[in-house]
Amino acid sequence: MGEAKRRICVSGSAHLLARCEARRGEASRSAGDVQLEIGGSAGNVARELGARMQVEFFGGWRPSAMSRMIMEALVKAGVSLHALEDPSWPEAAVSAHYDEGVLTSALASVPAERCEFDEAVARAFLRESDALFLDTDLSEAALSRWAEWGRSEGAEIFAKSVCKEKAPRLAALGGAAKALFLSEGDLEDLRASLFWGEPASREEVARALGSDCAAIGRGRVSIWRRDGRRSELPAPLDIHWAEDRFCALALERMLSGEDLEAACAGALAGLGASRGAGGELSGLLERYDEKANRDALTGIGNRGWSEAALREALKRRGPGAPLGLALFDIDHFKGINDEWGHPAGDEVIRMVAKAAAGAIRERDWVGRWGGEEFVAFLPGAGEQASEEAGERIRQAVEERVRSPRPVTVSVGVAVAREGESFESWWRRADEALYEAKRGGRNRVAAADRAKPEGPGEIGEAGGGDPKAA
Repeated sequence: MGEAKRRICVSGSAHLLARCEARRGEASRSAGDVQLEIGGSAGNVARELGARMQVEFFGGWRPSAMSRMIMEALVKAGVSLHALEDPSWPEAAVSAHYDEGVLTSALASVPAERCEFDEAVARAFLRESDALFLDTDLSEAALSRWAEWGRSEGAEIFAKSVCKEKAPRLAALGGAAKALFLSEGDLEDLRASLFWGEPASREEVARALGSDCAAIGRGRVSIWRRDGRRSELPAPLDIHWAEDRFCALALERMLSGEDLEAACAGALAGLGASRGAGGELSGLLERYDEKANRDALTGIGNRGWSEAALREALKRRGPGAPLGLALFDIDHFKGINDEWGHPAGDEVIRMVAKAAAGAIRERDWVGRWGGEEFVAFLPGAGEQASEEAGERIRQAVEERVRSPRPVTVSVGVAVAREGESFESWWRRADEALYEAKRGGRNRVAAADRAKPEGPGEIGEAGGGDPKAA
């Protein structure tokens, strides 16, 4: 006889999504160009696990054709339904967003926070289940109840934030969750909610929640543990389009005994193996290859990864959203190689990468462009914040890199203009870098400014709290 399937209870949102090509501000009028899909984190996780686990989905519906489409899709995926029905519930578009020429609307989405499930029924299924998965479309009261039921019945609990506005609801789990999955933006809102806007590290957020956290960002998954440990995994640039599948794969591996970091690494490998599979991952993971994306010497993103990420950031940029770029170069690097040898030069490059990465905000990143040249991407940073970030990098290298001779960097910064191409943006930052070199090195120069800033001429922190080195 084969091994019995694991059982998991899932509760949260399941939507019917409509996608169509459209210009911003215009409705799509072409026949046949609307695609219907199932969405919602809980619904997506249930469908992903339905083929390999016994999935019990607790959701709410109204008796309608659109709700039946959602229910049929879940059943077809092997999911067992426990449905609350109420004809008074609304059925209308509850959200819509526009991204790269595609308009997505949630057509049928019963508010999950209205669902109140029978405790005896829920406990009966949890008693026979290995795990419980929840998303934050549930109300805080419902999350708290499910956490209490799951904990007392011995089920391992996992949860995912569906958006930054609802991320603070994760606190209602009261430390019952083994792991929490959320985006980096969600984590920032959660931190503000937990600490009332006071400064707090992400490790402190994990401790306050009583759960380990996996924060999904562009090109990375950051692991924050309640014991204070942290780590980071390289990920596809577009992983946010496959968050739910990633979450399901990681959850499944954790149920097999892996810790959160190993489970996330395995889930990322699983996403890479599924490229070209269509649906949520269609065309998404073509660039995923850890060795191809990471610089072998420093471990940070290499030139190919960095350029792709910068071009994509420009492509996805919202109206008026500032994007800062800093190019920096090790001063007199040839002299280090000539005097102390290439092994010493390699060690200096590694130390510069580490110092720079420790001087920027958590949502920024540093990549190696080649040789002794590096790039830092500063999303949300305007002119002043970008210069301040460049100064933090310059100062960190000067103070933290230990070498037989002083090591400094020159920095050029540029903020992308509205509608500017990548080539133009890069050229202006590069010209600013050479202006800093011509101005005496070990300084920051901003694009479109005549005079480069020397050491100490730009204020310290700004544009967010820097990471610990």
